[in-house]
Amino acid sequence: MKRIDAHLVRQILSPFLGALSVVVAIVFFSQARRLSSAALGAALTLEDAVVILFASLPPFIVLAIPIACLFAVVVGVGRMNGDGEIGASAGAGVGPLRIALAPVAFGVALS
Repeated sequence: MKRIDAHLVRQILSPFLGALSVVVAIVFFSQARRLSSAALGAALTLEDAVVILFASLPPFIVLAIPIACLFAVVVGVGRMNGDGEIGASAGAGVGPLRIALAPVAFGVALS
């Protein structure tokens, strides 16, 4: 992995983890709200509620990963463009396809 690839992945990784945790938290709390309203009428224990909440997360994680990946690439590359790093890389002879390689590889690795 070249330096430009490592730098791009570092710029993308932190927004990805942040966006993924936000999306999962939103889904988790919406499921918890729905479960709490259903649990008031039934005799659910806390253990049952936790099992149901965690069992409902995998289908939403399948949707959350691409959303977080798109957000992370837009934020990471946008930040680099705002700082002038993309222009400096282009001036140093790094082509647009070479710059796009790391975000594409990141997305492929996640899918």
